Amino acid sequence: MKSLNGCISLISQPRDEELAPTRYWELYPVTDASSLLLHLLTGAVDLLSRREACLLQQMFEAGEITKLPDGLKTILVERGYLSDPKSEQMFIDNLAERHQEQVRKKPIEFFICTTFTCPVGCTYCFEGKLTQEVKATAITSQQIDSIFSSIEKIMEKQERPLKEIVLFGGEPLLPITMVAVREILQRATERGFKVSVCTSGIFGSKFTPLFREFSDTISVVRITIDGTKEYHNSLRTLPEAFEKAAKGIDDLLEAKIPVMTRTNVGRQNLETLPQMAEYFIERGWTNYDHFDAIITGIKDRGCVGDKGQLLREDELAVRFLEMRTTSEAVRRLRPVSIFMSLRHLATNLGHLEGIVKLQSAIAPLETIKFHGCGATDGALFVFGTDNRVYVCTEAIGKPFMSVGKYHPQLALDPNRVGKWQGWHKYKIPKCRECKYLLICGGTCIMTSVAQFGSGDKPVCPPIPLIIGGYISALAKRIELTS
Repeated sequence: MKSLNGCISLISQPRDEELAPTRYWELYPVTDASSLLLHLLTGAVDLLSRREACLLQQMFEAGEITKLPDGLKTILVERGYLSDPKSEQMFIDNLAERHQEQVRKKPIEFFICTTFTCPVGCTYCFEGKLTQEVKATAITSQQIDSIFSSIEKIMEKQERPLKEIVLFGGEPLLPITMVAVREILQRATERGFKVSVCTSGIFGSKFTPLFREFSDTISVVRITIDGTKEYHNSLRTLPEAFEKAAKGIDDLLEAKIPVMTRTNVGRQNLETLPQMAEYFIERGWTNYDHFDAIITGIKDRGCVGDKGQLLREDELAVRFLEMRTTSEAVRRLRPVSIFMSLRHLATNLGHLEGIVKLQSAIAPLETIKFHGCGATDGALFVFGTDNRVYVCTEAIGKPFMSVGKYHPQLALDPNRVGKWQGWHKYKIPKCRECKYLLICGGTCIMTSVAQFGSGDKPVCPPIPLIIGGYISALAKRIELTS
C-alpha cells in the first residue's frame, strides 16, 4: 500500500474497539495488478496491489477488521479508512456548519435582463423559445428604478455586500437596449457598483464607446465563442455571428475593456479546442493582460436542445488534460465547471496543479462540496423584463419558477424563496446517507423540476462511472505518480 498524497485528519483517533470501516471508501482498478483506494472525505488516495485490494475489500464489506495486520491497520487509521463513525460524523457536521457560515457571508450577484429577446439563435440555449417568441422590447426606466430599489432592500435584509451587477438576457447588448444599459451603468457608477456583461458579442463594437465611458464600472465583458468560425456559426441562425463577435472582442480589448471568452464544450467541438486556442493567439487577443479564456461543459438542465452534445464529466476532463500536454495554446484555456465530481480526486492526485488555484494548503477542505448550485445559497437574484424576480438564471421566463416581483415594488414570496435558498442536500435523507455526499454537491433544482416536476428530489450523477472512467483513462499517469 503506497500513499499518493497527504490528507486531512479526523477529529480524534479512535480506540481499537471503536474502529470501523469508513463508509466513504471506494476501490477502483488501475491495472490488472493494482487498484486505487480512495477516501471521499479525507481526500486520501492510496495505490494497492491486487492482493491488498482483495483483502481490504473482503474485510471492509464484511465489517471484519480484526484479522488486519497491525502495521496495515495503523496506516488505515492514519488515512481515515478505519475510523470511529461518531467522530467521523461530527467532523462532517462541523464542515457543514463552516460551509453554511461561509455561504451566509457570500456577496450577492444581481442579474438584470435588459431584454428577453435574442437574434442569435443558439441551438443549445437553455432559454429555448423564450428569446424568439417574446416581443423585442427593452427594460424601462421605471423598471430600472424598481430594480435598484430592490437591490438595496435585498442587501439590507440579507446583510450581505454586493459582488456585482450582471447584464443578462436574452441578448443584453442590442440597439434597443442601448439607453437602458447606459442608465444601468450610470446608476451603478453613482453607487460604486461593478457591472459585468454576459453577451454573444455581436454588438460588442457598437457598445465599446459606452463601455469606454464607464470603464471604471465595467469589470468584464463575457463573450461566448464556441470553437472555430465554422463550428460557432453552425450553432447559430444569425449569419456571421462569429465574425461580429470577434470584431467586438478586437474593439473592446483595444479600448482596454476586460474580455473573457466562454466556450461551451460538447461532443462536437471538443477536438477543435486546440485550433480555437491557436486562433486566439493569432488574433492577438492573448497579448492583452485583460483577456481571459474559459471553457466549460454543456450541462443538461432538462432544457438542452441537442442532448447528443453532452459529454460525461470524465470524458471532457480526461481529454482536456491530454490536450494540455500537447498544446501550448490549450494551456491558455482555463477550465470552469469541468472538474465537478472529479475535483476532489483530481486535486489530490496533483492533476490540477497550475490549473486550479486553491486558497488553502489543505486541498480537500476546498474541494469538498455541500452545494452543487449557486441558486441555493442566497447570493443570486435575477430581474426579468417580465417584472419577476428569479434566483436562477435558467429559470427566467418561467413564471412558476419565480420567487416574486420587483415592479412596481419588491414583493418576494417567502415560501418560494425558501424553497430555493432553504434547499440543502445535507437535509435530504437520500443525500445525507450517500457516500458521494461530499463530492457530488447535490442536485440542480431546475433539473429536478424537469425530471420529477418538483425540486425536492435529488438528480444523481453517475459518480462511480465518472470516477472509474477517469481512473481507467489516466491509469498510466497514476502509475507514474506512484
